[in-house]
Amino acid sequence: MLLIAARVSFADPIFYAFPFQQPNDTTSVESIKSVGDSGMWLLDTAGKVSYYDGVHFHLLEAFVPALSKPVSCIEVFDGGLWLVADGELYEYNQNENTLTKHDIDGPAQIIATKQRLWVSTDNAVVAFQAGQRLPETMLSQPVSRIFTTQTRTYFLKDHELYFADNMSTSLFSHTSMTAVQNVDDAIWVGTREGVFVLHHNELTAAKGKASQPWHLAGKLLSDLAISSINVNEEGVWVGGRDGLRLSQQLDYSSAQFKKIENNPDDIYGFAGQNVYDIEIADNGDLWVATDQALNYRSIIAINIARFPLHDIREAMGEDRVSGLERDNDSYLMSVRNTLIALSSSTLEKQRVATLNIVVESMDRLDSTLWVAASSGLYAYSSATFEEERWRVPSMFTRQPIDSVIADSHSLWVTVGNSVYRYWPKTETIVNYGNEWASDENTRLHALVDLDDEGIWLGTTNGIFHFYDGAFNKVVSREQIGAVQSLEADGNGYLWVLSNRGVYRRLHKPSAVGIEPVMFNSAEERTRCLSLTDDAALLVTSKGLRKLPTLTGTAAVSYNANQFNQTSTLPHHCYFSDDTLALAGDWGVFSFDLQTMGDLFEREVFEASIGALFVDGKPWRLGSKHSEPLAFSSKSALMVDVGLMPFGNRKELQYRLDGRGAGNWYSTQDQRLVFDSLEPGRYALIIKSPTRTDPEREVTLLSFSINSPWFYNPWYYISFMLLMGGVGYLFARKRTMIIKAQNRQLRETVHKKVATIAKQQHFVEVTPPRREEYCHLPLPQMLPSLEEAALLDEQEGGTEHHEDQLDESREWRASVSEHIGSHFHDPEYSPSILSKALFISERSLQRRFKVEFGCTFKEALIATRLEQASCMLLQGDKISDVAVACGFNEPSYFAKSFKAKYNCTPSQFKEDKNKEGIEKKKSVV
Repeated sequence: MLLIAARVSFADPIFYAFPFQQPNDTTSVESIKSVGDSGMWLLDTAGKVSYYDGVHFHLLEAFVPALSKPVSCIEVFDGGLWLVADGELYEYNQNENTLTKHDIDGPAQIIATKQRLWVSTDNAVVAFQAGQRLPETMLSQPVSRIFTTQTRTYFLKDHELYFADNMSTSLFSHTSMTAVQNVDDAIWVGTREGVFVLHHNELTAAKGKASQPWHLAGKLLSDLAISSINVNEEGVWVGGRDGLRLSQQLDYSSAQFKKIENNPDDIYGFAGQNVYDIEIADNGDLWVATDQALNYRSIIAINIARFPLHDIREAMGEDRVSGLERDNDSYLMSVRNTLIALSSSTLEKQRVATLNIVVESMDRLDSTLWVAASSGLYAYSSATFEEERWRVPSMFTRQPIDSVIADSHSLWVTVGNSVYRYWPKTETIVNYGNEWASDENTRLHALVDLDDEGIWLGTTNGIFHFYDGAFNKVVSREQIGAVQSLEADGNGYLWVLSNRGVYRRLHKPSAVGIEPVMFNSAEERTRCLSLTDDAALLVTSKGLRKLPTLTGTAAVSYNANQFNQTSTLPHHCYFSDDTLALAGDWGVFSFDLQTMGDLFEREVFEASIGALFVDGKPWRLGSKHSEPLAFSSKSALMVDVGLMPFGNRKELQYRLDGRGAGNWYSTQDQRLVFDSLEPGRYALIIKSPTRTDPEREVTLLSFSINSPWFYNPWYYISFMLLMGGVGYLFARKRTMIIKAQNRQLRETVHKKVATIAKQQHFVEVTPPRREEYCHLPLPQMLPSLEEAALLDEQEGGTEHHEDQLDESREWRASVSEHIGSHFHDPEYSPSILSKALFISERSLQRRFKVEFGCTFKEALIATRLEQASCMLLQGDKISDVAVACGFNEPSYFAKSFKAKYNCTPSQFKEDKNKEGIEKKKSVV
């Protein structure tokens, strides 16, 4: 039912226990460290470190495989988790999921304050300042242990306790010190033999009469092995092998410890016997690690009292609470065959009476408790629980009574479908029979007496108004269902709780209709209703709701979503003297208006990221990122959503903004999975309602999915450039290979040509005419040119100097030789020849025309074709001939050859072969 953290009174304190994730897990949490309001770090007795986010437990080694060694000590400092593992000091960064090793020799213990992280090593004590990662040596000698409190730091060395800043004077000596805490003006030292209290003698210290101003003032909890001591607003908490104890008195001289009982059947009870660690969170909440569970207690619980029903019955949930009434300074409660009186301030038991009957219902009129049972009606003194038989009319002692309800003057007694009204002072009885509601199946459940305005009756068949002896039906069952309770506020409204929900209407018979305030649903049902001066308080299956009586708008309390349990039994609410008492399955709770204000004004804890998994692999643990995260294309993302102190809610509503509709979804296990997301930016948004904004939305995570490479045009451009570069390099390499092959081929051709010339196997050709000189190869063209020059001289009658003729012959011979040795090069050009002759290309072209009677290009082609014809006659392949003679393109070679010889190379080759055969025949 209502799972509200209750105060530690000397009745019974309330905790919420989180069992370990595996029932067969024999390890226990021995150290706990709070991470603000987002999670807790846990170190178990097996050396494993876990992160608890309010919903899930995650092992650290799953996210940091490098941390495979058992951990001996953990501490939270400067935004990171510090660990000692196998004699090494590490720092874990949650946001980056990185583990950093610090160069510290032999760390044995770490402990933190807000300003420093203290590290005890094999030969010294060092400290890290907040914001710095260079250690400072604080003590050049080893110590056995370091203790810190909110105000001081202590060193333990050779069984002597010292202030960290004064190692010259011992404060206390003991062989088994386990905990040190500053409590008020004293130092409490926990040992295996109890708690020793050190007191400061200010007067003696001021006069300088004693070298040791601290002295032993007393001993508490003698012979108990103490493991941890801590202090918060409730008092001093002391834990050890024998359980958990609390003293609300800080003064050691008046300290009284109450042991917190361990009841495994009580959902609000403390779980575990052996206490390992006690942690006070920044907001004052209490966390206790035991051998069975992690126990949590809210700081709001200080002013909330609770009485557990297991104190009066053997099994929880065995029977229901059948009545709750207020009588002076006590609450009177009935459970099965038991009447209990509880202190209205602490809910401690004052008196208990066991009856011989089973109580069906109970109500108080004046100083008498009236009890309905299957054997009749009974009366008991509210002050002593003594039975007052003389008050009960004889007609009510001989028949079963279904219920008894008191108004301001009388009792309404129901027997089957009949209703009686009884005035105890005058002993008057009126029988309204079974026709008062015009329906035999109508049963009376609640009433409100408004004196002069009449009495309002809530029944299984709607609401009736009784005035001046007459019953008038004002609201039908079809409108609101079966009525369970009625209350009237000071603003003229009648509040109704039915099996369908909560309604209200003006308490005037002439008023028409009824206004729904809150409907019941499968997720939440209202159990009981009570009114304060300005609000209606509803106890539901999810917690406590507050509805202002003027507006009827609901406000959910801080604990509404934190504490919820399924309940089918009736519950009872009673508000008086600014205090609300609630009785239900798991006991009685009470808290005043000030506590209710704290309950409703305290905002809910923010949801956080417990863990992130990418492609099924652990990626980040309890991380917080202000900048959007980036994931690769086609990544599958799983988000564990945490909610401290414990996310015990039925569903989480979320949506993913980005590409798509951004519809709202809900999940039961607080685990969200996203895969096959398109590239783009996304924001994970959840609903986190508060008191002032029930529809509040919070962005939990921002991230982006990167586009694959083929989505980016620059990748295509880069790819094309890369392929072009590769193609260029390949083509160049191929060209170089071909050139090398061509050079080798041409050398071979030259050798063949030389051999052919020597053997004089050339075919005889008719000497060319003068006009054909430009088409002859240079070796044959030069003699003709000389003869032509002599004829010109003779015809012109002009004589040239012999030296000029010699120079011209040498120049032509040089050109002929150069062309003859380079004609096979496809890149051979006039520029190459001009450079070889040390003249300009233009001068070369002009003199070449004068000397040879043709252009350089015509002479080069003639030379190439003449060599080609020789090779064709030799029988070489046409493609090889073209390459060997400097033609890059076979088609250009064929075209040039046909222009000179009026036939294609293949035809030329075939014709010459036929001529050679015929000559051989003629010779023979």
